[in-house]
Amino acid sequence: MGTYIDFMELMPRNMALAQEFIKNLKRFSADELSAWFRSKGFTVTGAECGSILANARSKHRDAPVMWAY
Repeated sequence: MGTYIDFMELMPRNMALAQEFIKNLKRFSADELSAWFRSKGFTVTGAECGSILANARSKHRDAPVMWAY
C-alpha cells in the first residue's frame, strides 16, 4: 500500500481520482477519509486525515504566503 505522498504523486496523472478526493474533502470525516484512502490502496491514518481536512477547510487556505520573514 502507498502513503499519502504516493497518492499526491499519482493525482496529476489520474484526474478522476483527484476530483473524487476534492469532493470527499468537503463531506468526509477523518475516519471516513482514511477508509476511502484504504479502499484506493493507500495507508493514511485518521490523524493524518484530520490534518489534511483541517488544512483543506482552513479559512486561511487562500491567504498569500509570506516568502520573506
